[in-house]
Order: sequence, then structure tokens, then C-alpha cells
Amino acid sequence: MRPDLGIVQHPSPVLRRVSRRVGGPDRAVLALAAAMAGIMEEAGGLGLAAIQVGVPLRLFVARLPGLPAGLPPVLIDPEIAWASPETRPSPEGCLSIPGGRVVIERHREVHVAFLGADGAPARLALSGLQAAIAQHEIDHLDGRLVIDRPAIPRPAA
Repeated sequence: MRPDLGIVQHPSPVLRRVSRRVGGPDRAVLALAAAMAGIMEEAGGLGLAAIQVGVPLRLFVARLPGLPAGLPPVLIDPEIAWASPETRPSPEGCLSIPGGRVVIERHREVHVAFLGADGAPARLALSGLQAAIAQHEIDHLDGRLVIDRPAIPRPAA
């Protein structure tokens, strides 16, 4: 793991940067992804975007079904290729906003197109929590934070 990598915290302006396309994996990108996967696991996160460690590249790591085992669990240049019109409440936290949890609306299902760690184009059909993770991390790549989305008011107790 690169010793200079750490999770960037809100309100750092770095988190508002739009990340640039990678174009394909190379040794440095895969090393970054492996380091990010370690940071994500250590922090107990479900996903981590490169911008969250200060690197403005369009990639994120996450434990999502359908990613090959043995490689960094990385999605390079991910895009939402399709999103269901149905939404669901999504309670979300963020490693860059410690202690902050909000409930927002997310698409119930999404298809994400990306390049895998092997450089091959791939596509995942995700629903529920996995769809929310992908949407959350792609928001980071676009300079958007969970706190930028309208919160769903919690019902009075």
C-alpha cells in the first residue's frame, strides 16, 4: 500500500473535482486499485473512489458480485449505462464524511459499463445495496457527495 494514500475528508475541495478518464489499466493503476482496496477494507467501507484518496482518476473499488476474484475489485471508467425508473430509499454513509449518514433516493437497479482490472470491457447488472454503492462511487467521480442529494426526511418517532 502506498504510504502517502489516506482518505480525504470533507470539506476538502479535492472531493469536488471531476475525475479524468483512465483509458485502461496499467501497472500504476492496478497498484493504486490494490492499495485502495486495502484502505477500503481497513476502514470498513463498501466502496472507495480514487478521488477519495486524492487521485482524480475515474475508478473505484468495491466488493460487488460479478467481479473476478484474485484481481483488485476495480471498475475503471465506470458509467451508468441504464438506470431503472424505480427508486428506493438508500441509507448511506461515506468514508470521507465520518459520522454523517443520510437517507436519499437511489435507482433500484443500474447497469454499469466499465473496464475491469484485465482491461476488458465489462458490464454489471446491480440492484439494491450494490446499485446504491455503484451510484455513490460514480457520484464521487463526478465531484458530487451524498450530502449534495436531497435527504429523505426521517419519520417522526
